[in-house]
Amino acid sequence: MENLPELDNSLDHAAFSREFDLDSSSRVLDAGDQINTTASTRQVLPSQRKTHRPEEVLVPREVYPDYACTEYGGTGWAAIICNKRYGSVLLRFLHARTPEGREYERVRLRRNVLRPLP
Repeated sequence: MENLPELDNSLDHAAFSREFDLDSSSRVLDAGDQINTTASTRQVLPSQRKTHRPEEVLVPREVYPDYACTEYGGTGWAAIICNKRYGSVLLRFLHARTPEGREYERVRLRRNVLRPLP
């Protein structure tokens, strides 16, 4: 530890800071220093937050021809894209349920088989 400079706001520290282009925020605080968090803390209002609206798609009936479909006049099932990866997507069905009333498991399908919701 003898090769490390002391970071104590001394002249040696100032030279060290200039040499390595450290800004003032990296200096060591003295015991008497006061921290002003209100000036540096930015509040994000709810209206400023980015809202992520999941992409809704239609899984065509042809993908699961053995299942009965009552959504969109029997053309397919509404689903939300949960994850995208290498041309495939992970989907969660919005309305389709098992005979017991539970949600179907999420499925991964190729993106090119999906259609926009009507």
